[in-house]
Amino acid sequence: MIYINKEYKVNNIDRLIFLLMAITPVIDILNGIVVYNLKLNSIVSPGQLIRSLLLIIITILCIKQSSKNILVISLIIVTFLFQQYIFSINYNVSLIKEIAFATKILFNVFLLIFLNNYFKLKKIEENKLIESILIGGALVSGTIVITKILGIGVGSYGDVGHKGIFMELNSVTAVLIMCIPITLYKIIYEKKKMYYILLYLFMAISLIILGTKAGIAGLVIITSYYVIFGIKGKYKYIKNMCMIILLAIMMFLFYKIYYSTYMNTIFLRYSHFYNKTDIPTFLLSGRNILASIAFQFWKSKWYHLIVGVGFVRGSEWINSFIFGHGMIEMDLLDLIYFYGIPLALPLIIKLTSLTIKASFMLIKSCSMVQKSLFISLIIGFTISFLGGHVILSPLAGTYFVTIVAYTNNLLRRKKNEKEDLYNCS
Repeated sequence: MIYINKEYKVNNIDRLIFLLMAITPVIDILNGIVVYNLKLNSIVSPGQLIRSLLLIIITILCIKQSSKNILVISLIIVTFLFQQYIFSINYNVSLIKEIAFATKILFNVFLLIFLNNYFKLKKIEENKLIESILIGGALVSGTIVITKILGIGVGSYGDVGHKGIFMELNSVTAVLIMCIPITLYKIIYEKKKMYYILLYLFMAISLIILGTKAGIAGLVIITSYYVIFGIKGKYKYIKNMCMIILLAIMMFLFYKIYYSTYMNTIFLRYSHFYNKTDIPTFLLSGRNILASIAFQFWKSKWYHLIVGVGFVRGSEWINSFIFGHGMIEMDLLDLIYFYGIPLALPLIIKLTSLTIKASFMLIKSCSMVQKSLFISLIIGFTISFLGGHVILSPLAGTYFVTIVAYTNNLLRRKKNEKEDLYNCS
């Protein structure tokens, strides 16, 4: 067990969480440098090696926490090995590739197990948690904007958009969108606002030049929510005016600096695909088609329902129909597709039920900091379900499971404190 009565033990774990939030984008930047600048490709990337080491540390911490964790971790690993044994009977299995992909999911799952238990034992102040998460938003947005200014990095879609030197476009979008609500909370309620205003501008600019539909729609919807519903208490109208002025400045800068480029690249790309496809296919960026292709393979063998199709076989099947795609890119469906119902379903049920509870609490809660965390959770889950690369990505997944673990324990604690939660007087 973690002995939380010993102050140095608690502080060390807090520091570990803080460090993990800080180095997560750096690991992906390192991957980008290796692939885009050094032009090196290997089965196992430097990021995977670093995260494998972190996974070992997290696994050890999980095992030390409780005997229940040992049972859960053992069951997951045994199920994975059983899957590989089933495949090896009839197919040539690339165990290295399977393990390399599986570590992405195991990293997030084991981190979720550890943090969920840790937050159950120790109540962490929301603002400290927010500050650690915003480190990720600052590093990601700063990297995108700086690489754009310096003219380095790669486009989001070929020559369209810009994602800096990050590998996964949707993961970067998810990190920034999950950070937007808590940044806006800080702008409205923090006394020292300038850092958070600059951070918001950097993240907003990054989302615009990334050019994803989820990023731009999320930025507009979340910002509108905070301007209309998020400002409460003393100096409400002054804060409203300041927020409107901030938005006006942002829109003016966008129009002057990037509007022409945006209309001739990203918007033109959207218009092309909108005219070529039906509305569901356009909104889901073809993921409905990928899901249909994957389902044909998944249902072809009865044991696929239990152990999935495996990453290598599953990605090769999708890629044989649509070149350059190896996943459905809808995390919950990808989990079932690659690893079967028994492994995927408990996680899916837990995340879905927690998101539903958070949606209700968003309406009922009077605490704006808690509302902001609920919004970040709902956004992370929505992007994970519709756009993928959250649960299956160590970059976005690190921040998402941290929010999930904290929110889960927040709701558990508040279950018997209804008066505190609903009393807005």
